Amino acid sequence: RTYKRGPGRRDRLVGTIEAIHTAGLDRDHWPDALAAVTQVCGGVASTLEIFDKTTHRHSEFHSFGVPEPHELTYVDHFLERNPRVAYGLQQDAGDLGWDYQILDETAMNHDPFYAEFLPQMGFRYFASGILKQREREFSAIAVQRSPAQGHTRRSRTTR
Repeated sequence: RTYKRGPGRRDRLVGTIEAIHTAGLDRDHWPDALAAVTQVCGGVASTLEIFDKTTHRHSEFHSFGVPEPHELTYVDHFLERNPRVAYGLQQDAGDLGWDYQILDETAMNHDPFYAEFLPQMGFRYFASGILKQREREFSAIAVQRSPAQGHTRRSRTTR
């Protein structure tokens, strides 16, 4: 899905920014903010993950459309095997990320995170932004995409 110009576009974007601001002041509002991000970006789910680099665990996890990490095999089995995290740890704050920077389709088909974990939730692709990259902490926001939505690509209508 592309984010096209048209009536309501500005209202949706401003509403999303307001929801993020509200969540920044009260973390209980992150699911609503991430729902707005998901809708504006045309995904199926979104996450805000803050990792403690010393423990290799989440210090915070917020989501829309994704079960809590403890409800999945993610924390126990796939977090350390997630190639997205390994790639994100090499990026700078402000950098964007997407699957084809990390793996091609053939490699995704053989990677346990892509081949075993993501299909459990109906996900395949992502687009992310690195929010913070510090010595002991890393944070990113990611929009998840389904196999039917395909890999993220630049819309012809955006500049």
